[in-house]
Amino acid sequence: MIDYDTHQLPPLTGADHTGFHLVHHAHLGANWDVWGKRVARYWDALQESVMLATYGTRDLASWWSKLSTRMDVFPPANQELRAELAHLIGTGDDTAVLKGLRGKASTFVLYQRVISDQRRTEWRARNEEPAEPTEQQGGLF
Repeated sequence: MIDYDTHQLPPLTGADHTGFHLVHHAHLGANWDVWGKRVARYWDALQESVMLATYGTRDLASWWSKLSTRMDVFPPANQELRAELAHLIGTGDDTAVLKGLRGKASTFVLYQRVISDQRRTEWRARNEEPAEPTEQQGGLF
C-alpha cells in the first residue's frame, strides 16, 4: 500500500482509498509498449478511462475489466499484487467506490502522477552517473 506521508499527500480513507489503489494498480500494469510513445496522452487517457469505465457498471470486477481492456493493462505481476487487487475489488462497497471513481478520477490520477514523478526522480538520483570531479570540487589531484 502507498505511504501517503512519504509523498506528502493527504491520506485517503474508505471508498476513496480503495478507488485510488485501484487506479494505482491500473498504472502498475500499464503497457508501456503502447503508452511509452504517448506519455503526454497517457495521464489524460487514464483519467478518462477510470471515469468512463464506471458507466453501466454495477461492481468493481466489471469496472476493472472495462478499464483493463480500454487501457491495455497487464494483469498484476506477482502474487502479492494479485492478492491486493482481489482484496480491493472484493471490498463490498462497490457503489461508493464506483461513485468515487466517477467523481474523483482526476484526484486519483493526480495522486498517482505525484507518486510516479517522485519515484522517477528518486530512481534517477540513485542511478545517475557521478559527474567528473572538477578542480573547484577538489579535483583528482
